[in-house]
Formats: sequence, C-alpha cells, structure tokens
Amino acid sequence: MAVKQQNNYHVPGLAKGIDLIKLLCDARNPLSLTEISQAMDLNKHMVFRLLQTLIREGWVIAESEGPRYRMSLVPFYHTSKPINHSNLVQMATEPMQRYWQEIGESTSLGILDEDRVLYVVHLNSTKDVAVIGHAGRKYYLHAAAAGKVLLAYADEHYQEKIISQGLPQLTLQTITSPAKLREELESVRKSEFALDREEYAKGVICFAAPIRDYSGKVVAAMNTSVLAMNYTFAEFEQIIGTRVMDTCRIISQSLGYHLV
Repeated sequence: MAVKQQNNYHVPGLAKGIDLIKLLCDARNPLSLTEISQAMDLNKHMVFRLLQTLIREGWVIAESEGPRYRMSLVPFYHTSKPINHSNLVQMATEPMQRYWQEIGESTSLGILDEDRVLYVVHLNSTKDVAVIGHAGRKYYLHAAAAGKVLLAYADEHYQEKIISQGLPQLTLQTITSPAKLREELESVRKSEFALDREEYAKGVICFAAPIRDYSGKVVAAMNTSVLAMNYTFAEFEQIIGTRVMDTCRIISQSLGYHLV
C-alpha cells in the first residue's frame, strides 16, 4: 500500500522539469533542443513545453542561435536563500569577512553534501594573480583540505564508503592509496587542520580547519587557497594556518561550542 501511495503522489511533469534543470546546470555550454531531447530521452515537443515554462519564469535563457538554452541565475537566487538563512552561515559571515579583509586570499566555508564538500560561502582573492572559486561548487573529499577535515570527523562507515568509491588522481600529489588516506585523516584529527599540498590542482595549496556546533560536532570547515609560488609550507602554516584556526574557533564559539 505504501508503494502505491508514493506512485499516486508522483508528478511526472514536475520530475521531468527537475531533470531538465539539472541537465542545464551541469552543461558547460548552452544546449540545443535536439541535444536536450536526446539527453533526456524525451520527445522534442515535451522538452519544448518544459523549456517555454522555465523561460517564462526566468529560470532558462534562450540564446539567439538555434536557439540554444542555458540556466539563468534566478534558480540560484531562490535556492541560496535557505543557506543564507542558516545559523551556520550567519555566524560564520562576519568572522570570515574580518579574516579575509586582513589576508586577502581565496577563502571558503565548506559543508558535506553527499560524497563531496560543497562550498556555501566563497570570498575570492584580492591579489592580482589569484586562486578563483565560486559558492555552490563541489569538490572531492580526499583531495581538498576542507574535504579532508570533514571526512576526518565523519563516522567510520561514511569514510569507508568514500574510500570504496575510489580516490581519483587529480595531480601527481593526490592521495590515491586507501591506507595513506586513513593515515592522513588520523593526522588531521590529531592536529585539527588539513593541508592540500597541490593535491587538487597543481600550483595551489590549501589550509582548512574544523568548525564545531554546540555539541562539539564538526559541521563545516573553513578553507584558504593560495598559489604555491607565493608561500613556503612553513610560511603558509604560520601566516595563514594560525589565523584560519583562530577564525574557526570564533565561529565555533558563536555556534555554542565551548573549548574544554
């Protein structure tokens, strides 16, 4: 009976609309009607109706050639509101802004989202040559500093699930050995910070530390990314690392966490 009830409440048209939105969000370039139809395995008439509805709402933009279709920023405006209203982002914003104004390097606030770290806040570097990122981007946990922090404090079952999915090699420095990753996560728990030593992108190094809520649970990680040519690792840990950890403590205290 429960399964039948679920089917009765399923709205196929809405589901197809959501699939179309996901497809356009993932696409690097605008797509034609034919490309969308083939990707969704839907007839062009149905796809066209879905597109016209989304265009009227401002969610999709039809470009002149073809036409070809791409997402607008209207969905982000709406879907970012729950994040902006969350207690975590509210408490993190001011301390992160103060830190970023002092340091001027690319700084992010990351949370776990399924099997990735999702950056819900991102402040771009003010330097002439800099690391650039965007809020809403997701990154592999095993190679990103913030991802390592979140993975290190996740439960063992979740850690093993991530490891079993494989550890893609993104650069020559990426940790791809399960044993080495487990050692790295143990080191993160002991030191309470994580480094990305050009493991995600060549020439980029990152430092991340945990943010805890009132119960002591790690709910986020703050991360700073810099160009490796501008810092030695010792300088990076001393200049950036200590400030990241101090800022994370301030945010954690704002969330009700009290150091023992």
